[in-house]
Amino acid sequence: FGEVGEGYTRSNLQKLGYTEQIVVKNGPGHGVDIIARNPKTRQIIIAEVKTNGSELSPDQRVGGPGYAMSRLQRAADGEGAWAGLTPAERAGAERALSWVLFDEADGYGIQYLEIKYEVDSLGNLSNPRHRDWPHDPDGRPDSMPWNPGDGLGP
Repeated sequence: FGEVGEGYTRSNLQKLGYTEQIVVKNGPGHGVDIIARNPKTRQIIIAEVKTNGSELSPDQRVGGPGYAMSRLQRAADGEGAWAGLTPAERAGAERALSWVLFDEADGYGIQYLEIKYEVDSLGNLSNPRHRDWPHDPDGRPDSMPWNPGDGLGP
């Protein structure tokens, strides 16, 4: 069901002008679900998409900035579980890493989101909700509230 939620989110981002999108995952499928960039505004959204009862992993709970940067760097370097990436996958990680490093330094915004959907057995999505995915080295509290909608637009 995770792929359904991620595909829906990528499609929504595309419609909103985030036409440059990169997915950075290792062999077991762990990594950064979506790094999307609007080439006109240079704004970036980095999203972790969850479906049904899934929750952030302990590594993800430190927050989007720390989690995304560590995974992008490992993927770009081909380190550890990322050693099996193809040259094209490593190049994608390097590209995403450059967006984050250079666009953020130039003052363009990066938004880190956790987006959640319910998906039924037919693949239909419902109950979209989102919350910021800030950096928190101690782990985010479970009580952080959800906001209605996927956080991607009006």
